[in-house]
Amino acid sequence: MPVSVAVIKESLPGERRVALDPGVVQKLSALGGFEFRLQQGAGLTAGFPDSDYEGVRVCADFESTVADSDIVLMVNPPDPDVAQLLPVGSLLATSLLAHANTDLLRVLLDRKITGMALELMPRVSRAHSMNITSSQGTIAGYKAALLAAELSPRLWPMVTTPAGTVKPSTVVVIGAGIAGLQAIATARRLGARVEAYDIRPSAREQVESLGASMIETGFDIHGTSGHGRALNEDEKEKQREILADVFSRAHAVICTAALPGRAAPRIVTAEMVDGMPRGAVIVDMAARSGGNCELTEAGKTVWRQDKRIVGSVDLAGAASVHSSELYSRNMFHLLKFLVRGSTLLLDFEDQIIEETVLIHEGKVLHEATAELLGIEQTEVEPQSGKKTHSSASEDTTADWVETDDSETPEPDNRADD
Repeated sequence: MPVSVAVIKESLPGERRVALDPGVVQKLSALGGFEFRLQQGAGLTAGFPDSDYEGVRVCADFESTVADSDIVLMVNPPDPDVAQLLPVGSLLATSLLAHANTDLLRVLLDRKITGMALELMPRVSRAHSMNITSSQGTIAGYKAALLAAELSPRLWPMVTTPAGTVKPSTVVVIGAGIAGLQAIATARRLGARVEAYDIRPSAREQVESLGASMIETGFDIHGTSGHGRALNEDEKEKQREILADVFSRAHAVICTAALPGRAAPRIVTAEMVDGMPRGAVIVDMAARSGGNCELTEAGKTVWRQDKRIVGSVDLAGAASVHSSELYSRNMFHLLKFLVRGSTLLLDFEDQIIEETVLIHEGKVLHEATAELLGIEQTEVEPQSGKKTHSSASEDTTADWVETDDSETPEPDNRADD
């Protein structure tokens, strides 16, 4: 029997993306081994009416769409009440955002549903094509720069007129991962003077290649094991002092720093905001995971005197056509990886499965998730004694590093921009 894949209509307010577009459905159907169900209207807000999904069974609601499905694809995690309708033993592939969705995780545990957290996709070469963080972060960074420019009461480029010359605006980008680099590139194309901050010295080359300048702190954040370490209190204080000085001349700040599976690092204080020029704008892309600015509220615009802090949660969805197409291509490669012939295979000795599958058959397989739920982690018994890990072509330039070297961390080359 073919593997049944359910494509769900997103219910998060303002979300316009869909997990699979009609073109990718046709490609997968041509490969064989798949059958698809589409919740009515799932692709409509992304520009894909139901009629574009040829040969796909269209279902009226969530329950009928997921009934007897082997794999359920979503862009955002479902509400816990809705997740109760998922078939026992099915696989849910989405951004689980475990630290903010413990109630959902408990539902998946109770119903023995396999929970695959796509935001934790390892940054190794063979997984690049499945990485939703890369595809969606690129779009979100672009849109964040456009939003900041639109909301700013100043022009961003230098403009010369008979009445005089307008100086370019100064834009600061926090975090030089995938979204941050795209925000830098877009702000530069709009004519702004751009400065960027990232605690990884390795980010300098990419930042400067885009025409921005790197904000210097003088920290060496590499621990004795060669991995990143957390800043100590003295370094955090120095970081605050340096950024406060930079922010005093920043007309716009774009925050992109995030940690996979954890709350976003708090970098921008209320005092830094108070010291910014009048009319300054902050677009906080990390709002959904707590925000880089302590004043951020997810999905809301907060005013601090005459400064505006925007807690953005749906920037990628603002370009729903292209973001859905890119997300769909990620899902194309993911489904090809998971399904062999007409069989769903989960090889727990493979790095991709090991790092993304949090819950399986009523057991917690992921250490951080087990700690989050207060449940003992279940170790998967190796079948061959050799794990399939790819160290070649790892992407080490897209992280916001904040690990504690005293705990002897494992390498973490992931990003959640």
